[in-house]
Amino acid sequence: MIPDEIDVPHAVVRVLEEAGVQFVFGMPGGDTGRIFDALHDSTEIQTILVRHEQVGSIMAEMYGRLTGKPGVVMGQGIFLACNALFGALEAVKGASPMLLLGAFTDMAPFMHHAPYQAGTGEHGNHDLRSLLASATKYTAAVSEPKQAVQTIQLAIKHATTGTPGPVAVIFGSRSLAGTVKARRPPRVHETARHLAHGVARPAQADVFRMANALLMAASPVIVAGNGVHASRAWTELAALASLLGIPVATTATGKSAIADVHPLALGVFGNWGQTVANEVVSSADTVLVVGSRLAPTDTCFENPELLDADRQLFLQIDSSPMHGRRSPHCTPRSLRGSRRVTERRPAACNTWPSSRPCIAISPSPSSARMTSRSGPSA
Repeated sequence: MIPDEIDVPHAVVRVLEEAGVQFVFGMPGGDTGRIFDALHDSTEIQTILVRHEQVGSIMAEMYGRLTGKPGVVMGQGIFLACNALFGALEAVKGASPMLLLGAFTDMAPFMHHAPYQAGTGEHGNHDLRSLLASATKYTAAVSEPKQAVQTIQLAIKHATTGTPGPVAVIFGSRSLAGTVKARRPPRVHETARHLAHGVARPAQADVFRMANALLMAASPVIVAGNGVHASRAWTELAALASLLGIPVATTATGKSAIADVHPLALGVFGNWGQTVANEVVSSADTVLVVGSRLAPTDTCFENPELLDADRQLFLQIDSSPMHGRRSPHCTPRSLRGSRRVTERRPAACNTWPSSRPCIAISPSPSSARMTSRSGPSA
């Protein structure tokens, strides 16, 4: 919990601690030196100094991808824009939660006179916010002390909510000066209150339509993408495949979403896929797409011999409804859910053969989990 009054750099560090951040990668530069000084006093966060911002960004992206917690890279703003976007772009493609913390180096009150290395976008210097916004999920510019603390909290929420990704926060020099009085409006609350995720659920009719489609399919197949990795739903995917006996192909970025040694694993399909995976996908009558946008390289550039909505039914489970609309393979019959799947036998299934389970799918964009359990659903 942030004390009633605290200096801004230590307040920023306290927010990172409350969010469970364990490492900060980067190089001191500009006004970020104040935050690096505060990090020296932290017993919960380890600072990893690097020789180049690109290295720090790659380390932060990989940390976010492996742990599901935001990886943090910090440094002077202009050098983040020049060097750290390598990791940020990878975080966009890989759906890795990531924070880029930089400084405008605005040298207030001389920011409008284009000081050396300043990035406020005034005449004679670069527009740092626009540079970072082009490669991040969200970019915020901070000018006030309390805004600095609350923006870090919101940045972590942006990075971890829905489809994870990189978020940048750029500090003006005055935002890191002075102290924050936590109890004065706007009040500074503990970070956990900002990170609490809601849960959305689909209409029950859609749940049973998808369940029925899977159970009635003659030759279904599951296509698993990077969303399975982002949601950390490896065990649940394997349980679903085993429950229904459905083979699983993966996209290139979804490789290893199911263990390659699993008896139902087909390997990667698409442009760089296995022949057997492409053959099974192309011959399927129902395709359950889990956590994939079905990009052109996943579909052999929309080759109808591989995937074709005119002869196949598509069911899609994803954290974002935009991904279902993105693929021309998906027709209005496609259903969008999320990554939580539970086995149950409600009264509506009493007329089904007893050997057939009823699968209920409910969307949970933030937790993005698939679970399988016996007996009635909670």
